[in-house]
Amino acid sequence: MSKNLLSDIFTYWVEKCVYPENNSIENHSHDFYHCLCIISGKGEMICNDTVYEMHEKRVFLACPSDVHGFKNISFEDMVSYELKFDINNDSLKAKLASLPFCLDVQEQVTELFAQAYNESKSKKTFNNEITDALIIQLLFTIIRSTYETLTGSRKYASVEYEDSFSKILSYLERNMSKDIGLDQMAQAIHLEKVYFLKKFKKLTDMTPMRYLKSIRMKKAKTLLQYSDMSITLIAESVGFKNIQYFSKVFTEYNKINPSSYRNKFIARR
Repeated sequence: MSKNLLSDIFTYWVEKCVYPENNSIENHSHDFYHCLCIISGKGEMICNDTVYEMHEKRVFLACPSDVHGFKNISFEDMVSYELKFDINNDSLKAKLASLPFCLDVQEQVTELFAQAYNESKSKKTFNNEITDALIIQLLFTIIRSTYETLTGSRKYASVEYEDSFSKILSYLERNMSKDIGLDQMAQAIHLEKVYFLKKFKKLTDMTPMRYLKSIRMKKAKTLLQYSDMSITLIAESVGFKNIQYFSKVFTEYNKINPSSYRNKFIARR
């Protein structure tokens, strides 16, 4: 673990949520991570148009810009531990991006959720710092368990994985305003294009171009919400030279056009 990792996690919300029968949360997305661990009950989760069953000891990790929503489909309350946080560490971001959205976990993981929740609600000295540390432990426990399942090995992820994958994510973040294709991505980390494409999709369950589009949409939402830049300039700053195409993609991702999205926040400034 990086000696600075505690300063790189920003915990916004730790809660134990109860969703009554037929209760639903409409599709939405965040500019941060949203992690849910189901304790009891059953439901249906939708993320990026894929439907998942929600049940005990199942964890869902919605990364920034993932469009997700869910509903209780049982005749009893559905109960979950939920975390909302952000990360300012490229290596950990890469690891989280490589995880499946839906994960079945062991008792150790649910216990860590409970510990993080209980600590966050305590009034003890350093409870915020200990909560952050527990969330980091929780995330790395999930990451290690997932790697072991995928590789059938107790060995940790290879250095090649961590270095190359974090580099490409950083490269895309820094260059999203440019006209980037698969050739430039593969060259940036010195990999052959076909191998790079297969590796990226295996680790993230999405293509590099889809990932690039998702971070462009995340940046566009932030600029629409907090800046006074024109929509044309925002489109250009996230790599779209055609304002009509930008508006079409933004609307497809967010179910709302850029102007209407901005107008939602103008009155709050």
